[in-house]
Amino acid sequence: MEHGRGRVASRAANGYNPAMTTVAPRQALAVCLSALAYGLAFTFGHEMVSQAYGAVFQRLGRAVMEPAAGWAMALSVLALAALLVRRGRGAWTRARLVSLVTALLLVAASDRLLVSTNVERIHYLQYALLAALLRGAFPSDGLILALCTAVGVLDELWQYAAYPFYTKYFDFNDVVLNQAGAWLGLVLSVGLWSGDGRLSQRVETRVRAWLAWLGAAALAAACLGLALGRVVPFLAVTGRPESVFQDVDGAMVLVLSFLRPGPWEVTDWGRGYHVLLGWEGVAAVAGMLVLHRLVVRPARTAPGSGLSP
Repeated sequence: MEHGRGRVASRAANGYNPAMTTVAPRQALAVCLSALAYGLAFTFGHEMVSQAYGAVFQRLGRAVMEPAAGWAMALSVLALAALLVRRGRGAWTRARLVSLVTALLLVAASDRLLVSTNVERIHYLQYALLAALLRGAFPSDGLILALCTAVGVLDELWQYAAYPFYTKYFDFNDVVLNQAGAWLGLVLSVGLWSGDGRLSQRVETRVRAWLAWLGAAALAAACLGLALGRVVPFLAVTGRPESVFQDVDGAMVLVLSFLRPGPWEVTDWGRGYHVLLGWEGVAAVAGMLVLHRLVVRPARTAPGSGLSP
């Protein structure tokens, strides 16, 4: 009996609450697969949603749709935040509050500098929910943020490769919005799941290794491609681009952007924003991962924070 009481006390000290959803190892795997299915759904369903939004937009006009999209995204994020906090009920320690303030500042900065239209704020909602789901499978906040980042990169890569005539460049802006939303979702979902049923340390170690190898391989391939001239940051083409691969002087090259953005773009409706160049995007994405580790690191010595590097 004393042993059982000690275990309950230990779990309570680390942010455990009886009201949180407890998962068994098999259920943790199911949660992980559900998160994967969710990520694939919004990645491959993006074009269908965009077409539906475009049809409504043409019917109602910008004057109606811009404020409507803004309010819809704001209320949706607030509703998700309220749900996660209410379900999780994790302890609001100093470490968690610092992480929350940092996430909110990143969202505010990203929103001001990188968002060109209100509907883009859906990225915060999508990836906050993805991070909350992945918390049910992995104990490490840093790993979850890295996974969400990888999903975000693949999401934008697919959109650019499949619809270059629409996107016209690999959108690092959206990747950063995805990261900011995932960080916010991580902080708000503390206590949503108990830690007992998460995937094993061995699985987590393997996932970390895969992510590290894939990230290193992608970066090395990009650098090699740039050095050999097989990857070009910008290429002007006549007409609309049908493929991200273009024939330049008899050689096929991968084009990262068909637009040459200025330092500060202004939309037809007067909204200013910055388009991240390749090196800026890589720096911003890596910087957020490093910043998260620096902010969450004190959680190792903050009992009950519910945060884990």
